[in-house]
This record gives sequence, C-alpha cells and structure tokens, in this order.
Amino acid sequence: MDIMKIDNEILVKQISELLENARKYVATSVNTALIETYWNIGKLIYEKVENQGIESNYAKETIKNISKSLLEKYGKGFSKSNLYSMLIFYKDYRIFQTVSGQLSWSHYIELIQINSEHKRMFYQKECENARWSVR
Repeated sequence: MDIMKIDNEILVKQISELLENARKYVATSVNTALIETYWNIGKLIYEKVENQGIESNYAKETIKNISKSLLEKYGKGFSKSNLYSMLIFYKDYRIFQTVSGQLSWSHYIELIQINSEHKRMFYQKECENARWSVR
C-alpha cells in the first residue's frame, strides 16, 4: 500500500473521531439544556398553581392559557399535555441534580407515568446503566 494513502486513512480516522466526539458532546449538551429548561418550566407552573392544587380547575385553566400563548410564540412542543408533563416532571424530581443527563425527555415522559417513586428510581437507574432506548 502507498504510504500517502495509509497516512490519509489515519488522518481521516482521527478527524472522524473528533467529529463523532463533538457530535456526541453537542447532543448531550442540548439534551441537558432541554431537560433543565423543561424542569424550570414545570417549576414555574408548579409555583403558580401549588396553592390551588395541580389537578384543580385553576391549574387546568392556567396551563391552557400558557399553552395557547407559547404555541403562538414558539410553535409545537407546548401543548397542554406537554406543559402538564413538565409540571409533573418538576413535582417528581424536585432536586434537579437527581435528573440524569444520560436520559432524554422521552425517557422522563415514560418515567413520570410510574406512580411509585421507588419503582421510578429503579427504572431510571436501569435506563442509565443498560442504556435503554425509550422503547
């Protein structure tokens, strides 16, 4: 084999590794920022409705109105059900440090449907350790 060709293949491999690592870093950073943003949105909504109860008509109306405004301004992603999920996410994970950057928002949507905190934490750890997909 030609030495120049071998050198080019090595260089391409090194560049590919740099690009793959950068892509993973960006994806992880974006995921963490998105989850933290949703947690903070849930916190703001919780603080607004906590005195009335998160299942109250007041909470439902508040979420409905916020959803309408956010959908007009930012488009999809801020439906009533998504905002309600953000509220439950905050309620279930009051300390943000307990939220794993290894899991996606879709993972947390599945996890917050588990009523038992013990079971939810078990499945969260399993998702992290085994790198389970959402499916």
